[in-house]
Amino acid sequence: MGVSEQQFEELYQRALAAAGGPKARDFDSAFDLFVEWSRALFAKHHEKENPRAIAEGWLTPKLEVEKKRKFIRIAAITTGEKSRRAWAFIDKTNGNILKPDSWSTPAKGPRGSIFEPTKWKDVVGPYGVSYR
Repeated sequence: MGVSEQQFEELYQRALAAAGGPKARDFDSAFDLFVEWSRALFAKHHEKENPRAIAEGWLTPKLEVEKKRKFIRIAAITTGEKSRRAWAFIDKTNGNILKPDSWSTPAKGPRGSIFEPTKWKDVVGPYGVSYR
């Protein structure tokens, strides 16, 4: 894992730069950048909060992408492979970031968009998509 504060900020700045260019309209590029940024955010939090558990190997936090029919689910996996929860949903039709309502269902109302990286820090935290 190992994400430094500087690496995390560089990744965020890269996302901001991409939003101003042609990548901003490309779903796959925007999604890949959002997932990369989210994984860095998730890893950075767990490295800070649980360094011993990670070093000893019994905590391996990661975000996993699962493509469904209408949405893409981003699942948080911790404590080996035993603990899984929905972390975020992305609407495939428009790139909206949605808060999970349950494991298989997003809540109504978008919280942000993968095409607006300037708002990612307000919308997503280490535990997933924020409440409004």
